[in-house]
Amino acid sequence: MKIKSVCVFCGARDSVDKEYIDLAAECGKMMSSKGIDLVYGGGRTGMMGAVSKAVTDTGGKVVGIYPKLLDDLEPLNTNLDNTIFVKSMFERKELMIEKSDAFLILPGGFGTLDEIFEVVTLKILKQHDKPIIICNYNNFWQNLIDCCEEIINKKFARTHARDTYEIADTLEDVFVKLGY
Repeated sequence: MKIKSVCVFCGARDSVDKEYIDLAAECGKMMSSKGIDLVYGGGRTGMMGAVSKAVTDTGGKVVGIYPKLLDDLEPLNTNLDNTIFVKSMFERKELMIEKSDAFLILPGGFGTLDEIFEVVTLKILKQHDKPIIICNYNNFWQNLIDCCEEIINKKFARTHARDTYEIADTLEDVFVKLGY
C-alpha cells in the first residue's frame, strides 16, 4: 500500500535547540515533495509548528487534530487545510491513528513518549498494521530503544514486539523505510 499520509509525533516546545526545529522543517519539506500529507497534533510551536509550516509552505496538505484543552499551553496553528477539534488527548490520538497510513516519531517529550507507546501497543495488539518509524536523530531515542530491548530481553514483552517498529538514523532512511 502506498503511504499517502503520515502522522508525525514530535515536540511542541520552542525552547529546544534549533537543530531539532530544522530537522522537523526538513521532514516537512521531504513529505511535501513526495506528496505525503501530514497528520499531527495541530500546534504551531516547536517541532510541531516547524513540520506543519514546512509542509504548508511547500504546497503539501496538513490535517491538525487539536484538543481545546491545550489553548493556553500549545497554541493552535490556524494555517492548516483541515483542523479537527477534539475534547481530549485520548480522542486526539485516536483520530491521528485513524487518519494516518504510517507513524513517524521525531524527537519530543513526554507527549511524544505517550504517542509512541500508544501506537506500538496497539500494533502489538493487532489493532492496526501501519508502519512505525522512530527517527533516532543524533541518538536522541537510543536510551528508549535500549529500554525496549531490555523489556523484551527480560521477557516483559514478546520478541515480536521489536518487529512493530523500525529505527532510522536519518530522514532519508525514514523515507526509504516508508517506500520512497
